[in-house]
Amino acid sequence: MTGVFLATNLAAEIVKKGGIEVRVKISGIFQRVFLKPVKRKYGSFEYTTLYTDKLVSISDLEKIANEIMLPIESPNGRVFPKGKSALDFTNIG
Repeated sequence: MTGVFLATNLAAEIVKKGGIEVRVKISGIFQRVFLKPVKRKYGSFEYTTLYTDKLVSISDLEKIANEIMLPIESPNGRVFPKGKSALDFTNIG
């Protein structure tokens, strides 16, 4: 099995379960943040992103996105895994 296959399965599993809880350091304190899957429009396509309403730093969002290979969105902004764009996530969920 390749890393891409494992990441795709993980992403599909997260969407299927309805989200994932991650541990993130916010303002110097570790907190548990729940990320729920949300569909977003991109032109004529829809893609899946994970959303949280908590303010999480962009650097932490990037780390999480690269680890689970799904885009992540918070009130601070939206990040994608390195080398990916919205079109890479149109077939998940």
